[in-house]
Amino acid sequence: RPGMARAGVLAVWSLEGGLLGEGEGAQRGEERGRGMGAGMNRVVWLDDVGGFARGIGSDSLVVDNRTDGSTAAAVFTGATRDSSDPSGRAASHLARLVQRLTRLDAGIARYEGDLFFFASKFNPCGQEVGAPSPPWGVTTMFTAYSELWHAATVDGDRTSLRAVARLLDTVSDRLAWMTNHTAVGVMPVGEAIDGVSGCPIQASSPDVYEHGGVFVLGCLMHQGRGWILDPKTWSDAL
Repeated sequence: RPGMARAGVLAVWSLEGGLLGEGEGAQRGEERGRGMGAGMNRVVWLDDVGGFARGIGSDSLVVDNRTDGSTAAAVFTGATRDSSDPSGRAASHLARLVQRLTRLDAGIARYEGDLFFFASKFNPCGQEVGAPSPPWGVTTMFTAYSELWHAATVDGDRTSLRAVARLLDTVSDRLAWMTNHTAVGVMPVGEAIDGVSGCPIQASSPDVYEHGGVFVLGCLMHQGRGWILDPKTWSDAL
């Protein structure tokens, strides 16, 4: 994902500059990272839908404009900073994700038309969900990370502060959704939850990253004990 790649470049050079004092190298790295972000905002952003494309075919160059939960990374890694309207793009993209991919109140599906666990030839145990595009823990938490980023970067007027409070309440709802869809003893479940019955997928249980790991990280960020995953917010901590 270009958002993740951009964040990786910026993260390396932020640490280089902050911890090792390599100011010149850090500046070059930041320029490269911001160049990647600018390209992403120029090529992958779709004005007609108000969000980022799922992808572009490497051979056909056909744009896949389906809503994809993993593109929340463009928000929580700070890639919209490299556009002319960082906060507006973040809000628009988040609204599109939430509107089209919400399942079972606060869960977020991977992408529109996702047949895995439903009718895909790659299903590990046949059909395990009652409908396409079941909610996944990892994309639910990616959305929460993005809401935390948006809450941390909006302006501080009264209207914005009310918006921040709503975002933080939504993140709390997503964290509660994760704990409400666990196994015995709050054990992490698999990659997805059946969006019809609410039952966990058995084929990949327990998944310590795509359910347990992303939940722990979300809790730490929500409690102010973990860094938001945007390297541009790290300068005060380094």
